[in-house]
Amino acid sequence: SVGAAWAFSVFGLNGTISFAVVGQGLHRPPSFFGVLSAVQGAGAIIGGLALTRVVRRLGSARVVGLALGGFSLASAALMTSSLPLCLAATIGDGVGLVWLVAAATTATQRYSPPRLQGRGHAAFMMLIITPQTVSIAAGTALISVVNYRLLLAIVAVVIGGGARLLRFPPPRQPPAPAPAHGALRLAPAPATRCRPPRRPGGAPPRGAGRRREAERGPADQA
Repeated sequence: SVGAAWAFSVFGLNGTISFAVVGQGLHRPPSFFGVLSAVQGAGAIIGGLALTRVVRRLGSARVVGLALGGFSLASAALMTSSLPLCLAATIGDGVGLVWLVAAATTATQRYSPPRLQGRGHAAFMMLIITPQTVSIAAGTALISVVNYRLLLAIVAVVIGGGARLLRFPPPRQPPAPAPAHGALRLAPAPATRCRPPRRPGGAPPRGAGRRREAERGPADQA
């Protein structure tokens, strides 16, 4: 969830950057944005078809990391004026968007206790919607004064950092090794009864005979 929130903190910039890519980078009319949207939808379909198998094999965290890595590379490709690279980046955006949202949502539902499912989902939605809304407002204000390639570079660096964190998480400490089969086990030491010290001269201490008779019990005395 934190990685998804990290990514959505700059995703809102793409809403305004896309028009700059079409007009200033590709030198196409605004209607060409519809072509990019269709290509992105095709990438989303491809990502959805492969999502189940990828999550089962890699896990939710690494799938989110791969999605963020794809977004980072796509942002770098959109900085160019090459139409094939921009189309490939748009396909990558579609695949990554499906993988990011589906894998993060699945992880939230899977690792939250049943009694906290609603709260967990609400917290997840707040973590991704709030930063995205802020980034949309920031992108609208910055696109007219900052070059769109610089904004794309910021997006690539920020999302790439989140991808590095989730794609290669810190290693966990290995559990303690279990004892080998057939290994020798030390038997517990037998319990010993403390005997009262003997008096000088070999005579037993006072009261020793009474204690001995009490320990033997009525049957032994008979």
